[in-house]
Amino acid sequence: MSHIYVSAHEDDDLIFMSPTLAEDLRRLRVTTVYVTAGDAGNPRASYWRGREEGIKAAYSVMLGGARWELFSYEAAGREIAGFSAVGGKVRLLFLRVPDGSSLVKGLPPSKALQRLWDGEVEEVGSLDGANTYSRQGLIQTLATIMGKEEAEVVSIHDPEFGPTGCDHIDHYYSGVFAHEAQLLHERPHTLRLFRGYSVDLKPQNISEEWCRYKRMVFEAYAHHDPFVGKPFSRLYEGWLRRSYYRERRHDAERLQIEARQGS
Repeated sequence: MSHIYVSAHEDDDLIFMSPTLAEDLRRLRVTTVYVTAGDAGNPRASYWRGREEGIKAAYSVMLGGARWELFSYEAAGREIAGFSAVGGKVRLLFLRVPDGSSLVKGLPPSKALQRLWDGEVEEVGSLDGANTYSRQGLIQTLATIMGKEEAEVVSIHDPEFGPTGCDHIDHYYSGVFAHEAQLLHERPHTLRLFRGYSVDLKPQNISEEWCRYKRMVFEAYAHHDPFVGKPFSRLYEGWLRRSYYRERRHDAERLQIEARQGS
């Protein structure tokens, strides 16, 4: 059974999509796609590459140790940087679209995904210079990955809460692009929509044992991300104690029939 996770940045899956992710890694084939480079406006490639090292370290903890191999993944005519472990059972793919926000003083946010979705720009380039994505090109790339991996479960950011308010702009637009992509995924699948920052408005729903585990995994990541800081802020601690999602069942053929019938 194959599961796809589509994450805006190289920590969102650890914070908002786990412990579901951790449980899936123990028994299933998992591919996680990181839409943005997670550069947070930092012009130094060493920062976003460090975050990639951090997510590999975190997954290694969840896998009980892992040896990562660099490979190139072809999707919709693009060569995407990837790392695989456990004989290819676990794959991490990095599209490296510019992060929409900026944590660097004096540098404005790129809002790359928002501008691409809204049509303000025709295409955006990946930070490694390997690929460019139009709005439809990004959707098709994600859909192609879902198809190649024969995904039976697709987990994404829930776009219901909009680009404003208490969530990150990239959570919303990564969710929107991924949602459009899974509509093109012909294999019947379950769609999981995970809430982002707004989980801290909800009661804690994870056991203390899982909280300790999530914190341990996130610490392995945070060692590579100086913006996180130690000890973790109250926000991080609150997010790590929660994970909320809703599910839908999608059958592409049924949806196409209903659309033709106007139902």
